[in-house]
Amino acid sequence: MDEPDEDLIYSLDTRMADPSADSEGRKIVTKLMSEGDSTGGIVKTTVHGTPASMGEPFFDSVESILSHLIFSIPGVKGIEFGDGFSICSKKGSESNEPFKWDGKRYCTDSNRNGGILGGITYGDHIVFRTAFKPTSSIRKEQETINVITHDVTKITVKGRHDPCIAIRAVPVVKCVASLGILDLFFRMRSSNEWNLENDSRN
Repeated sequence: MDEPDEDLIYSLDTRMADPSADSEGRKIVTKLMSEGDSTGGIVKTTVHGTPASMGEPFFDSVESILSHLIFSIPGVKGIEFGDGFSICSKKGSESNEPFKWDGKRYCTDSNRNGGILGGITYGDHIVFRTAFKPTSSIRKEQETINVITHDVTKITVKGRHDPCIAIRAVPVVKCVASLGILDLFFRMRSSNEWNLENDSRN
């Protein structure tokens, strides 16, 4: 499946790469703003051109490195790679993917595992989705606790607050993922250079 053009994504208010979905999304966000409320959202990220063999099977798996960084972004509540949670409802015969060579790289037809198996990239695009919670600071009146009297009281948050964190988070997720991929690439290159050096001594 072709990925949406990045220029298109940033030209739309909601960052949804579909003008009709963007139009509906704007209506929803505008309504929430008028109500003083907020909504969550999911940011899908695709990393193109990643080489095979990045990552390690345990503590420094590709998923571990990226998740560690992604969860440093405020408002993140979850992350899934490839088909994520939906793959749990499939049989092994349905979720397993045969590899092929497209003339440039190893890949699969469906990339259900998001380019990563056993913590290591296999040459296909890395695909993951980041879940953001609804913005906590909303104008709608909510209950809270007075920390001095311990009584239940009401609070209304004033000021300007985004009705959806996920919209502003798109470039943040991109930058954070880029840092993680760069770190993984340098680790892989350093490991390969170390192995080549030691092989030449033997």
